[in-house]
Amino acid sequence: SGLDIDTRSDIYSLGVLLYELLTGRTPFEGKELMQAGLDEMRRQIREVEPPRPSTRLSTLEKATLATMAQHRHTDAQKLVNLVHGDLDWIVMRCLEKDRTRRYETANSLADDIGRHLGNEPVAARPPSHLYRLQKLIRRNKLAFAAGVTIAALLVLGFTISSWQAIRAMKAEKSERAARQAAEESSVREAKQRRLAEENAHKATESEQSARRLLYTADMRLAQQAWEDGSLSHMDGLLETHRPQPGEADSRGFEYFYLQRLAAGDQEQVLYKH
Repeated sequence: SGLDIDTRSDIYSLGVLLYELLTGRTPFEGKELMQAGLDEMRRQIREVEPPRPSTRLSTLEKATLATMAQHRHTDAQKLVNLVHGDLDWIVMRCLEKDRTRRYETANSLADDIGRHLGNEPVAARPPSHLYRLQKLIRRNKLAFAAGVTIAALLVLGFTISSWQAIRAMKAEKSERAARQAAEESSVREAKQRRLAEENAHKATESEQSARRLLYTADMRLAQQAWEDGSLSHMDGLLETHRPQPGEADSRGFEYFYLQRLAAGDQEQVLYKH
């Protein structure tokens, strides 16, 4: 291209080396590049974007990937997960087509790898709050685990306290409802007793009123019977109102007056009354 060769060309070479260390393959297949010729080789290196290291690992045959993972003292899936993420970003930044976007020096590359190993945010990856939080958690696993445990205990305690409070409120509500129902029942019973008493009183008054009316009517009939000379009828009417043992005596002057008349003792009645 006519551009000067500088340190960033070495960064590209270091990226190719790191790619091969991670995947066991170069970013571009060597046989394909050699068969394509020099001009096509240059074009592919300038224009074709190689697959990410984790993508290259996931496309390998299972046996090859298992052997590679065994050499790295891990299993196949874990190897892919370890490479995926920061290492992908670091390698791909080294292999950037635009050299101004690569690491400026080898020390910058080494520092980024050190940050990855120390679970710190790497410069090759776009910054985000979630990414920084994940790194913070990884650097402070014990503290974070303790915090999560304490938070879980607090949530559990709050949940239990809330549950007990709800139970107490429900019990209090039930007790209050039962007490209110008992009070309402007592009020209804009192109303019913009062109504029964009022009805009984009214019935008594009605009975007494009926007796008074009957007494008055019988006394008039007895007077009429005496005037007609029907003493037996008169005596029968008077006998109807004679009180039974234990019964209140409601007879008046007219009763005794008529009784004396029936006995033929009119003068004694007039004398006494």
